[in-house]
Amino acid sequence: GARGPFTPRTINNTGPNGQYTLFRPETLGENGFKHPPATWGNGITTTPVLYTALLSTIASHGFVVIASNSATVNAPLMTAGLDWLLEQNEAAGELSGMLDPSRAVSIGYSLGGGAAVETGRHPNVVTTVSFHGLTGNSAALHGPLLLFTGTADNFVSARQFVDPTFNRSTVPTFYATLTGADHLRPLGDAGDERAPTIAWLRMWVYGDEGARGFFYGDDCVLCQSPWTNPQTKNWE
Repeated sequence: GARGPFTPRTINNTGPNGQYTLFRPETLGENGFKHPPATWGNGITTTPVLYTALLSTIASHGFVVIASNSATVNAPLMTAGLDWLLEQNEAAGELSGMLDPSRAVSIGYSLGGGAAVETGRHPNVVTTVSFHGLTGNSAALHGPLLLFTGTADNFVSARQFVDPTFNRSTVPTFYATLTGADHLRPLGDAGDERAPTIAWLRMWVYGDEGARGFFYGDDCVLCQSPWTNPQTKNWE
């Protein structure tokens, strides 16, 4: 969950119609590195500024994250942001040739968590992360899914919203429950949920074998306190 090797930079009022915020490494393409594009979905009534610590940390690990400024984000907005990034990779400008379109990711929280699952069907998305998310069409995913909830989340309850996403998933899925976490835990830097998120992205996007310990084995990080009741499906 610590900052990665890239210095993050935030760019406001960019993307489609200037209605997005970009979190990216300050310097792009060092030593020929191609940056994975990511699309982020806010929780209802919130905007990207409330997730600056989390999204800047993701950017510091090499990702270029686009986040709709909408406080009622949905899958079409998230998809539009991702498609815009992919277009910039082919156009003249700072992002030209700097991205790896084959390794896109979809991430979101609450309302945006459900939208992230819906967006995960995008052909370029290789993995999806949903923090305390509303139900999404996980049956349409083609890449692994990480789900978070908390034992004290009484707003987007696991049983009503997150369990159905898990149950419908046909891809490798890890379902993590944080003891004592309420619905607001992912705000800011995402607290205890930040490190597993970075590990998940590094594992599935970069092939980082050092991140496997968060998810694999009886003594995995998410199999021990403060985590409880880890669930997996389609898992090897």
